[in-house]
Amino acid sequence: MKKLYLFGVLLLALQAAVSAQTSHIITTSGFTFTPDSVRANVGDTIIFNVNFSMHPLQEVSSTTWAANQATPLPGGFSASSGTTFSVVMTQAGIRYYVCTMHVASFGMKGRIFVNGSNEIENIPAIVTLPYPNPAAQQIHLVPASSGEFAYTIYDMLGQPVLQGSQYTTAQNMVSIDVSAIAEGNYILSMTNADGQVSKSKIDIRH
Repeated sequence: MKKLYLFGVLLLALQAAVSAQTSHIITTSGFTFTPDSVRANVGDTIIFNVNFSMHPLQEVSSTTWAANQATPLPGGFSASSGTTFSVVMTQAGIRYYVCTMHVASFGMKGRIFVNGSNEIENIPAIVTLPYPNPAAQQIHLVPASSGEFAYTIYDMLGQPVLQGSQYTTAQNMVSIDVSAIAEGNYILSMTNADGQVSKSKIDIRH
């Protein structure tokens, strides 16, 4: 009886985890991926409904993406035939992809911002702790390296209340406007281009 109970608990937990996952669909409009920026969580599935003979898909590095080039990212996803391709986001970070035929001429490319879990995970080596804390209008932080990073502010129920991304150079202060967020306690999650995540509790008091 105890084994059956434990099995039932594990089954319910598995069902809850699966139901919490989301699918995001990306299509094309002319020479543009639609949407060209997607925000997902670890475990979510990205579905590309694209004519890949016309728009071959290739994951690339952030540097290649910024230069409108198509050099493949080692181990990255790709598709060159068919009309449907899907990939599961297995870790936090920013995924960059391009149409290999049209990225140079039309800038046809996109990004997937992947958030991790809502657990507190401070990694000072990635970014300084946010300040001031409590904050009234803005939160400031200083990334340790150059590049693009995504941020999400969650409430205590794990619901996102603010999302965005910024490009910064190393040791350059970045500011996030929190003036429109209601007073309370939140979690600020930051993910750099290498998939490293830093999370901190923040307090907003206007």
